[in-house]
Amino acid sequence: MKIYLTIDSIDEVLRLQGCIEEISRRCKLNNLVLNHLKCSIVSFTRKTKPLLFDYKINGSILTRRESIRDLGVIFDSKLSFGEHIAGTAFRALGFVLRAGREFSDVATLKLLYITYVRSRLEYASLVWSPIYDVHSSLLERVQSRFLKNVVFMLNGAYPPRGCPQGLLLGEVGLQSLLDRRMEHSVIFLFKLFRGLQECPHVLERISLRVSRLGSRVRSVLYIGQRHTDIGLKSPVTRMLQNYHIDIFCYSISQIKKFFSITS
Repeated sequence: MKIYLTIDSIDEVLRLQGCIEEISRRCKLNNLVLNHLKCSIVSFTRKTKPLLFDYKINGSILTRRESIRDLGVIFDSKLSFGEHIAGTAFRALGFVLRAGREFSDVATLKLLYITYVRSRLEYASLVWSPIYDVHSSLLERVQSRFLKNVVFMLNGAYPPRGCPQGLLLGEVGLQSLLDRRMEHSVIFLFKLFRGLQECPHVLERISLRVSRLGSRVRSVLYIGQRHTDIGLKSPVTRMLQNYHIDIFCYSISQIKKFFSITS
C-alpha cells in the first residue's frame, strides 16, 4: 500500500498523518496488524529545505529513507534514478564478463545477452530513463563490453581503442540502448493513441497542436515550455520529443524498422 500527498504546508502534513491514522484504525477493526518496522517514508523533492515530519503508526515513528524499491525500480528522493541505474549496470556487467568466458558460439552469446542482460537494462525504462549523460554512458558501457567480447570471438582480437560504437553495433547487429529507449517510448505513445495501452493519467497530459494555415510547424503534438532540466527530460516530454511520426499512418513494425535503419 502507498499513501502520497503533495506537502507544501503544515496543514498538508497533518492531513497525511490523519490518513495514516485512519488506515491504522480500519486495519484494527478488521483484525489486521500494521508492522511499523516494515513501513517507511520517502520525501520526493529537490528542495534544499523540504518540510519534513516524523510520521507515526500507533505512536511509533516511521523510518525515513532516501530511496525505496518498488516493482524492481529504485526510487531515490530526488528521482534521479542514479542508484537504480548504477546497480543495474554493474550486476549486468558481471554477467557479461562471466558469460563471455563460457561460450564460444556468437549467436548463443548474443541470445543470452538479449535475454538476460539487455532485458534487465531496459526493464521499466520509461520510468527511469537517464536524465544525465553520465548515467546513460554507464549503461552503454555494459553493452560496449559485450560488443568487444563478441568482436574478439569473431576476429581473434579486440577492437582498437577509440573504435566507434556504431561500427561495433553494426558488426554484431544490435542497436544502442539509447535508441532502444527512444523506440520503446514511441511505441508506448503509439499504443496509447490507438487504444492498445491504457494509461489515462499520461493521456490527459498530452495535447494536440492545431497549426494555423501556412504554418511551418509540422508536429502533431504540442510540447509546452519547460523551465527546468528535470521538466525538459521528464518521461512524458521525452516521449513527445521522440514522436516524429504520423500517428495515423504508421504501425509498430514500421516504427521498429525506422529505428533499426537510423541506428
